[in-house]
Amino acid sequence: MENVCWRYVTISPLKFLFAWFICYMIAAIIWDKITKGKVWTRMSQFDVIVISVLSVVLVLGVNKVTSALSSNGMSCTDKIVSDWYYIPEVNQLCDKDGNRRYSSYDEYREEFYAEHAEPERDPCIHTDEELANIAADYYESIHGSRPVRAYVKAVDRTTVKISLLDMINGYEAFRENYFVDQNTLHGTDHDGNEVQLR
Repeated sequence: MENVCWRYVTISPLKFLFAWFICYMIAAIIWDKITKGKVWTRMSQFDVIVISVLSVVLVLGVNKVTSALSSNGMSCTDKIVSDWYYIPEVNQLCDKDGNRRYSSYDEYREEFYAEHAEPERDPCIHTDEELANIAADYYESIHGSRPVRAYVKAVDRTTVKISLLDMINGYEAFRENYFVDQNTLHGTDHDGNEVQLR
C-alpha cells in the first residue's frame, strides 16, 4: 500500500449548475413525451415541479454513475479543493495520485493494520520486557547513559527490533535500534555494526 494522503473533494457549483441545466432539459423532454406535447402549451406549476424533481434525480444519478466509473472516485460535478485532508464518507480517501480510494477511514485503517501487523514470532527464552532491559543495559555500558524507554517489535519469526528512546525537552528522541536474534541476542545496530547484547 502506498503512502496515503487525504484529498478534500467537494462539489463544484459551476459544474453542478451546468449538469442540472442539462438534466432539466432532458427531464422536460421526457415529461413532454409522457404528456404527449402538452407541457409547452400549458406549463403549469405542477409541470415545473415534476420537471424539477426529475432533473434532480437525473443529476444525482449522473453523479453516482460518473463517480463509480472514474478511476479516483470523483464524479463529473466534483472538484479537488486541496490534499492532505480527511473528509469522511461523502468524500473519498485517495493516494497521492488520486487513483486509490477507500469508502471510509475504517477501511483504510483496517488495510493499514493488516499490512503492518507484526509477524508471528517463534517461542523466545526472553520476554519483551527482558529484551528491552538487556538492550538498555548494553546501550548504557557503551554510552554511559540509560535510555528512558525501550520497546520491542518483531521483524520476522526470530528477529526483533529493539528501539531505545530518551526524553529531551518533553519529546521522545531516538537513541538506537538493535536488530537482533531474540534468543542469541546477536545482530546489528542502526548503522549496521555488529552487536552482541549479552
